[in-house]
Amino acid sequence: MTANRMLQFKTGGWVILLAVLVSVALGARILIPALKSGRGTPVGDKKNIDTYGFDLTNLEVDRARLVAGNMVKDAILPLTEPATLTPAGVLQRNEAQRGKYLVPSDWVLGLSLNGESRAYPLRVLNWHEIVNDRLGGLPVAVTFNPLSFTAVAFLRRLGEREPPFGVSGLLYNSTMVMYDRREDGGGESLWLPLTGRAVAGPAAGTGLVTLPASLVTWSNWVARHPETTVIDGLPKFRKHYGMDPYGSYYQRGLLRFPVAPAVPENGPAAMTRTMAYRTADRLVCIPLEDDESPALPQELAGVELSPVQGGAEVWVPEDDSVPGDLFYTFWFACNAEHQGLSAR
Repeated sequence: MTANRMLQFKTGGWVILLAVLVSVALGARILIPALKSGRGTPVGDKKNIDTYGFDLTNLEVDRARLVAGNMVKDAILPLTEPATLTPAGVLQRNEAQRGKYLVPSDWVLGLSLNGESRAYPLRVLNWHEIVNDRLGGLPVAVTFNPLSFTAVAFLRRLGEREPPFGVSGLLYNSTMVMYDRREDGGGESLWLPLTGRAVAGPAAGTGLVTLPASLVTWSNWVARHPETTVIDGLPKFRKHYGMDPYGSYYQRGLLRFPVAPAVPENGPAAMTRTMAYRTADRLVCIPLEDDESPALPQELAGVELSPVQGGAEVWVPEDDSVPGDLFYTFWFACNAEHQGLSAR
């Protein structure tokens, strides 16, 4: 199954127009947050990973696969404890905006903690990639990287600290690398959302707790969780939330950044949505393809797969019944991490 697309084109002329629109959207995505983030002089030259100010002396991953993502540090602006809307508020927002903020078929990452439920629309996460939030009284970091479709939520707690996470401007295996922010900018560590582990800096070798999150459509999430809230994005970004800057990337299926090991030719396509299940000693990659229902390990008996138009929803138990971490990504990223795990 390929990624959900907000735009589809059937003629060559439309493909050319799409390329122009994507270039404009990507330019806005990179420049607007960088100019308005208030983080001072941009850090990173978009080419050399050593210019981003991170201590890489104890880097725990293959340096050859850690690359600059053609943007400076903090070019993408995370959301921090954003305002929220009720389902009724979403309807009002939809009526007020010519472009809908959230429609029934939109995909969301859904979390329920300590009796409180919240939806994080992918169309909003496309532009922010990280939401530093608080749900059910707990600090959480909800992350989504469109390049690898890596979607995972973490408990945002490092010892006594509850740091906000930022977007480093670096990529590893074509997946966003985040960092834990400090007020003085020193002692920041690099973290991989795909593993939930710090791979460089003072926190290297430690990990974050992964939280159970469902990947479902908004209509079905709100049907099961009528009391839910949904994050409200930034007003200055509202015109962007209706655009998908990755539409042509998904349509073409060509990776923009290096990934190793490469995807085998006789397996699922590189951009097949995949559910990943991780335990202490293994990583299982489960492709979610349209034409088949994947077999799940016995440990995932409580996970519910529901076919809908455009893909399969994944409903994750909202308790501790799954003895491991569940998250979502593209096949190429899960395959690369699985092969890397096997080689270690």
